[in-house]
Amino acid sequence: MKVSCNIIRDLLPLYAEDLVSQDSRQMVDEHLCECDACVKELAVLKKAAKMPAEIETGALKRLEDTIRRKRILTAAAAVMTLLTLAVTGVIFLMTPYCLTEEEAVEGVELREDGGLAIDWASGINGHAGWSYQGENQYAHLCHTTRYDWFRGKQKDKLVEGMTQEELEAYIMELYELKEMTQEAWDRFYNIRVEYGTWETSDGRYIPYDPDTCLAGEGTWVWKPSEENHWYADIHDGSGETLIWGADDTVPEKRFVEASYAYSILFFGALALAVLAAVLAWRRKGTAREVLARLAIHGGGVAFATLLVTSGDIIIVDMMADYKWPGYIVTESVFVVLTALLWYQLSAGKQ
Repeated sequence: MKVSCNIIRDLLPLYAEDLVSQDSRQMVDEHLCECDACVKELAVLKKAAKMPAEIETGALKRLEDTIRRKRILTAAAAVMTLLTLAVTGVIFLMTPYCLTEEEAVEGVELREDGGLAIDWASGINGHAGWSYQGENQYAHLCHTTRYDWFRGKQKDKLVEGMTQEELEAYIMELYELKEMTQEAWDRFYNIRVEYGTWETSDGRYIPYDPDTCLAGEGTWVWKPSEENHWYADIHDGSGETLIWGADDTVPEKRFVEASYAYSILFFGALALAVLAAVLAWRRKGTAREVLARLAIHGGGVAFATLLVTSGDIIIVDMMADYKWPGYIVTESVFVVLTALLWYQLSAGKQ
């Protein structure tokens, strides 16, 4: 039986894909041996089927690569975010910050043995002091970390409900003492007693100690209670506060030399971030990408400066380089890298 070309052409798409039965294939083969038109139709079908397959395979591969890169970038951004949060938390807790006079000084008194006792708050882990050359003035500055400050407050809460006997027993057990002493009491309550310097009868200069320096065998060279003691407070920009006056003629405030390095760094980085962001918004292409990344860098440095300095971007000179630069660099690196990864994702630049 002779098969028409219409029937064969209905079977040709399946024949080209090798989806026909053996009997149907034999029938088509026999027809193709006699019909050049159907042979040409089969050639067209095979060519048309082959080209889209190649095109589709390339598109799918590119899509798979894009999805893979996006997943890797998302995972990297998530990991960097967690690391940045951890680093930020540690820096927030451990970065030294300066205390105000109200926070640091709980009391000052002149003791009967001539020592000037300054009762510093619990939780202080750093104290600095300096004399003004040629002047009868002495300045103090205290700093701590939020972690140590929290621990100090917990210690205060622990003992605030104790009786005198319970407190003394607690201190003796803490320092492994057999009897209570004034030195242990001062140590526990962070009371620093300054006696000054004593010149012995043989011309030696030694720290004055009422138990070892006997009257008549030397003289006081430097007596802290005869100086004006100031506390350097830079939080409100008012300079130094008087905490002990040797006479009634000294002012309550005096100027303190401050460093503006962190102010310049913060406002400079912030201005860079704002300017670059505005310019990036008005640009396209490569210029936009460069400006956007520049804005991220500026914002990261500004944030790190504010975090590390605890907002004290104006600070006394002697604290300006105390651990802060290293913390600022570390925080900036983590914040900027994390922000760049998320920007890469949001901008679709995988």
